[in-house]
Amino acid sequence: MDTALGIIEFSSIPAGYRTYNRILKNVHISIRKDLVAAPGKLVIMFEGEHAAVLYAIEQAVNESPAAIFDYSLIGNLNAGLAEYLCSGKPEASPDFNDIGLIETESICSGIELANRLLHGTPVQLVRLNYGIEMHGRCLVAVGGSISSVQAALEIAESGELISNAEKDIIMSITCMTETA
Repeated sequence: MDTALGIIEFSSIPAGYRTYNRILKNVHISIRKDLVAAPGKLVIMFEGEHAAVLYAIEQAVNESPAAIFDYSLIGNLNAGLAEYLCSGKPEASPDFNDIGLIETESICSGIELANRLLHGTPVQLVRLNYGIEMHGRCLVAVGGSISSVQAALEIAESGELISNAEKDIIMSITCMTETA
């Protein structure tokens, strides 16, 4: 089965819940998480067959275009990221000296970026912060050797990895290295 993760960020909580309700009634998906991510902002994460997740996103965009802040469809979800989204903890204990931090404008962009970095560079997910404490933004922390972290940050800085990037999604990028 070709599964996918869908994420929709609504800029209106009532409109988000109204659309969320219709999606659940009309599309066979499993809700992974829903949260109020900032004042007036609702985020839903769901999974299912790729076609069903795509249909749910299309339905939300068609029904509430003014209430959609951002959305993502992630078809090949990294196993470590999937575990982190379920448990809130990294898949394995960290084995690195250097950390790269990337702050994105939206939760969708941050999770999509984390997935692409984990697939495309030899880094580990250290932390993924999103929610009310981040005011609707997302902080992606990846760790590894200095060269792998720098490669990940260069890819993130290029902005080429995010499919729904109509705005500048990268808020800030930092590399922290351990000094002897």
